[in-house]
Amino acid sequence: MSGFFPRIGRLLSVERQKVVGGRTLRLGALAVLGVAGLAWFSHDTTSEETAWTLTSSVLAAGLWAAEIFLLVAGTTAIAGESAQGTLKMILPHAYRRSDWIVAKALTLTGMAALLLVVALGAALLAGALSGGLSDVTQTIPAAFGGEARVEVLRPASEMWGLLAGSAVVAGAALAATALLGLLLSCLFEGVVPALSAGFLVFLGIKSAGALFGASQSVLERIYAWYPGEMLVRVEKLGRGFAERWNETLLPRGLALSAIVATASVVLALAIFGRRDLQS
Repeated sequence: MSGFFPRIGRLLSVERQKVVGGRTLRLGALAVLGVAGLAWFSHDTTSEETAWTLTSSVLAAGLWAAEIFLLVAGTTAIAGESAQGTLKMILPHAYRRSDWIVAKALTLTGMAALLLVVALGAALLAGALSGGLSDVTQTIPAAFGGEARVEVLRPASEMWGLLAGSAVVAGAALAATALLGLLLSCLFEGVVPALSAGFLVFLGIKSAGALFGASQSVLERIYAWYPGEMLVRVEKLGRGFAERWNETLLPRGLALSAIVATASVVLALAIFGRRDLQS
């Protein structure tokens, strides 16, 4: 155990150089910004909307792009090294297989955090430039000789809290997506089959309701359902709808993402530890 942290530190340094020196993360960030920007400019604003409505929809679009990028990064993390022969050269000499999995998992989690920041930054910018993220109000017209008045439906402080909770759960889901991809990457020696399996799993998770007619009770067992559900509620509240916020979404979303992420890493360690890297 005494040499574990130095080994992980060296591997993280190598992974950081790959990420910083390569184009993958930069292209991912540009993709997130591009999709978020497209959602912003194509958004059809109505009179009943507020800046919160636009912010939540732009954030949802950016997160969608981030999920796809992280899925690709995760499914190629080990399969790519295996296809290039890197694992055969390095692992037998200086590192254990568990070191490699831990370093890859930490790197992917960091990438998930960075892409969340990019998506959230684009969403907040869109909201700020579309009127500001202030109180959600409703104008009550004058009646019986009185004056019109403005009623606060949702204070800005409450909306900020709901958006922050949604972003936290979204970050957990992004990390879980990347680590699920890492698990799939350990199952295949080639990049193409790993990517194919990753996209099939992603399609099943994201489209379970539309493709398979899954009920809400089934969707609630899928970690990726929670960020979208929370952002939909933020959007409705931003419109002034009498939507009821579900306080259980935050802890349940975090718990389910943690389960998926932990199980993915544990299974990746078990599967990768048994792989024959000499063939």
